[in-house]
Amino acid sequence: MSWTHVLSLMSMVGVEALFSFAIFINVEVHQNGFPTWRLTGFYGFSERVKRRESWDLIRKKNFSPPLPWCIARYFNDLLSPKEKLGNRDHPNWLIQGFHEVVLDSGLHDLTMEGYKYTWTKSKGKTNAIEEKFDRAMANLEWLDMFPNFKFRNTMALKSDHSLTHLILDSKNQRQ
Repeated sequence: MSWTHVLSLMSMVGVEALFSFAIFINVEVHQNGFPTWRLTGFYGFSERVKRRESWDLIRKKNFSPPLPWCIARYFNDLLSPKEKLGNRDHPNWLIQGFHEVVLDSGLHDLTMEGYKYTWTKSKGKTNAIEEKFDRAMANLEWLDMFPNFKFRNTMALKSDHSLTHLILDSKNQRQ
């Protein structure tokens, strides 16, 4: 599904596109009875030499005016060595750099239900690699707005990526 298709669908539920770029889309969500909040769909650069560019974009998305903010999808980065299963360690400079971005941006990694890895390479083989590249993160204002969110990971049978779902429970949200 393209970003254009996502924007088209989202316009039906009170979403205003702010800005999009090849690796992200930034929107404001307007819901009756709730403050406006920001949602960023993100797809981090896969090339390690461009990773700092991805991180700088995340830092810049935490812009004025400050709003409750959630950023989600495929970051291509890990926050901990425990988020990888496989034959080679993830470079420490990548883990540390991404961790610093999350802290600098005031984001909190949302707890994910389901299988702990979201991407796999060589599935079913002895040299398989699994990593948690997909995630959702939010600032404290967003977490206060949606204290009963659910973030779920559903394994895919044929894709190398799992399907993640961010569910907002409107019955129990605080205003």
